[in-house]
Amino acid sequence: MADWSQRFAICEPGIDTTSIDTAAIALETRAYYLRRVGEGFQVRHQATLRKIVNDEKAALDDKQDVTPAMRKLVETEFERGRSVPWLPFPADGTAVADDPKLRLVVLDPLTPWEPSGGIRAKLGDWTRQRGTSPRLFPGGLVWCLCKPGREFRTRVETWLAWQRVKKEIDSGRMASDRLDEEDRRNLVAEVRAAEQTAREEVWASYRFVVIADARKPDGLDIIDLGVGHSSANMTLSGRVIEALKSKPVLSESVGASYIERNWPPALKAAGA
Repeated sequence: MADWSQRFAICEPGIDTTSIDTAAIALETRAYYLRRVGEGFQVRHQATLRKIVNDEKAALDDKQDVTPAMRKLVETEFERGRSVPWLPFPADGTAVADDPKLRLVVLDPLTPWEPSGGIRAKLGDWTRQRGTSPRLFPGGLVWCLCKPGREFRTRVETWLAWQRVKKEIDSGRMASDRLDEEDRRNLVAEVRAAEQTAREEVWASYRFVVIADARKPDGLDIIDLGVGHSSANMTLSGRVIEALKSKPVLSESVGASYIERNWPPALKAAGA
């Protein structure tokens, strides 16, 4: 009763008191001096570990720290359990081989998909030609692009910042009086959670697939995979392949119409 009395004491009649906890929890995720203690909250003079992490986050170098980490994470997720060849981050169309083998071509996370942007025209050129030569097998290319926005970059920045803080603490370079005991206990879990969130964002970000389609005005068909999340039963490359099968633009067997069109003349003459 004491707990509810406190809530009623600070509210006017008609206020939804059940929203107080929700608001306090949301504030605690952003505040630097508010801590959760048991079932309540305390405001202290000592900043939380979250402030230290945000300070480290602000000190990250975009080109030297963040972008390489983003690319490495994308490579790790696409490489894990892959079932088809893939090529990461080609500089241009000449870097992509022209062969009949199905190949995933993953574009740099700094080059997001834009329906009406220059990347669409560029992919059209890369699909039709390799350099100055027309491609013989444009249907073998499956372009994978991430969505626009800063979500992926933000998740990676947070992960790198937690890693730096842990390294500072483990090496003893960070003064012990800056840390609360509870922050110390939760440090490893926070680092793991930040890493998992960054990995999940790879699945959520790389949701656009572009393939050749002669029936389209610009020769490209766009497939939106939707929001994805990592699963023990599927790999990231497998998710792309399953989407192509369900379209359906990809099959594991040769179609009957293809066999009929390419039936050997000798067998046709024999009536076989």
